[in-house]
Order: sequence, then C-alpha cells, then structure tokens
Amino acid sequence: MEGDNWIVIQAVQKQIPSLWQIASIIEDIRNMISKCESVSFTHIYREGNLAADWMAKYGCVLKSHSLSIFTVFPSREFLYILVDDNLGRTLARRVA
Repeated sequence: MEGDNWIVIQAVQKQIPSLWQIASIIEDIRNMISKCESVSFTHIYREGNLAADWMAKYGCVLKSHSLSIFTVFPSREFLYILVDDNLGRTLARRVA
C-alpha cells in the first residue's frame, strides 16, 4: 500500500497513536488488512501517487466518517489517473 500521508501510515502500523478525528477510519483499515496474507506500507509523495491524492480529496467531498468501498469508478477522471499510475506516469515534484 502506498500513501502520501506519513501520519496515517504510522497510525495504521501502530507506530503512533491514531488521531481521534480519524481513529474509526484507521480501525477500519486495520480490520481490512487483517484479512490479507501480507501487506506493507510505503510513503510516497503526492505527485507520485495522484490516485491517493484524488481519493483523499473525493473523500472530503463525501463528508463521510466511515470507509467507503466502490464497485465502480467514481469518475472517468479517476479511471485515467489509475491508468497513468499503472503505467508509471507521475508529475514532477515541486520544490519551493
């Protein structure tokens, strides 16, 4: 699993306590991965993982505090992002 939020990755791995605002979501993630034979987490910058960035922004629009599982793509834009991600296309990292 790749993610661009280092704090969330650490919370899922129980390296730090879960922030109370996302504790239920972290617990949902832990329950889902407990069913997996093997899982590893890697931090990746937002520009290298546009799919995760898109989903995070989409999650904010949903205003839901629980895990959502999609059976179809939420939008055509997201499908194109996944195709680019699968092909290894990324944006250049902006440095201030």
